[in-house]
Amino acid sequence: MKSLTMCFGMLAAAAMAAAPEATITSVSQAPSRTVTVTYSLSADAIVTADIQTNDVATGAWASIGGENFTAGLKGDIQRKVNSGSGITFTWQPRHTWADRRLEAGTLRVVLTAHALWAAPDYMVLDLLSSGDIKWYVSEADVPYGVTNDINKTDRLVMRRIHAAGVTGQMGMLLMGGYHRSKTYPTRYIVNSTRESPRTVSFTNDWYAGIYPVTQKQYRMMIGSMPSQHWTEDTLSIAYVGYTDLRGATPAIDWPATGHAVASDSVLQKIRDFTGLAMDLPTEAQWEFTCRAGSVSALYNGSESAADIGEIAWYSVNSSNETEAVQHPVGLKRPNNWGIHDMCGNLYEMVLDYWKESNYIVTSGVDPVGPTAATRDNENRVTRAGMYNSADSEVTSSARSHSAPLGANTKTFRLFCPAIF
Repeated sequence: MKSLTMCFGMLAAAAMAAAPEATITSVSQAPSRTVTVTYSLSADAIVTADIQTNDVATGAWASIGGENFTAGLKGDIQRKVNSGSGITFTWQPRHTWADRRLEAGTLRVVLTAHALWAAPDYMVLDLLSSGDIKWYVSEADVPYGVTNDINKTDRLVMRRIHAAGVTGQMGMLLMGGYHRSKTYPTRYIVNSTRESPRTVSFTNDWYAGIYPVTQKQYRMMIGSMPSQHWTEDTLSIAYVGYTDLRGATPAIDWPATGHAVASDSVLQKIRDFTGLAMDLPTEAQWEFTCRAGSVSALYNGSESAADIGEIAWYSVNSSNETEAVQHPVGLKRPNNWGIHDMCGNLYEMVLDYWKESNYIVTSGVDPVGPTAATRDNENRVTRAGMYNSADSEVTSSARSHSAPLGANTKTFRLFCPAIF
């Protein structure tokens, strides 16, 4: 794994190196219909495949669709591959492309070699074995579909966030004259001190978890988990605090100590398991990811509380017969980047210290938030609201904070650099 300084601080100029090339040397098909592809690679790269066949109507080559082959690929494909020749992978059509026949000359394979700083949008970590990572060009290519429970439990799906050189909005303009209510006000009261509008931009892309880390994913990576108020594999993990995740101050003290974490911390164990420089996001990264290009109160483009229910579990819709409850991940509409549960259900921890009027320290390029000298207190920022939050507390700009200890109301989402 590259040093964290390199991973998080690489320059966009890294993209100047020559693009790698993958060249197919043979495609063979056994009587069992197993397709074997052999290729050479000019430089280390992430290599993805597209399998095509003749279009019945036109005779032109057309993809059969990633959902029909990516789950059945084995070998050096959809992953980081070292340069060289004689590289192979296989595909067994009968397992993933049911009731189809492949005749000679009706199949071709197209390879794409992605530079290590230009990895595909979807990264999937198979948690059944340490360090098993694959990449996919689109959401449709992710085996079994991102909303399948296997991708909330035995696998961890992350989405590339194209942020390099992009300017985004943080905060919201004050919307005066409307009351705050747990029912359905027309618009929201915005805390003008906490949510003062500003712009932010970024040097690099990153990957963000499609979901907060679930209880099953946590167990798979860590081996155990703290007791939970509600227990279910697809619920977000709770009772893991900021100090548990990263380590205690003053030895570990973002932003002064950067992305360093304690050797016995949860994040160090996750880094050891995945081989990736996982961390929490900064507050600016979190809001940019949540908004997914939107500038409205809600990431679905709405300003109306009547539309909260389609994206979030909160005080109005999360109760059973006796109490407000946490819900499994992935049941609400995702944002425009396909990322779920960024509002409501449980608060999400971010790296930054808490400062009520943070608009100066969370604006500009790659902001890291207050320092120990400029913070309001030792609390860390939490975002997203939770299952019993009011409507004004589950917007894209709503901010809160809590002590760096574990609680039933907080969870975390993994972020990592987009260079390998």
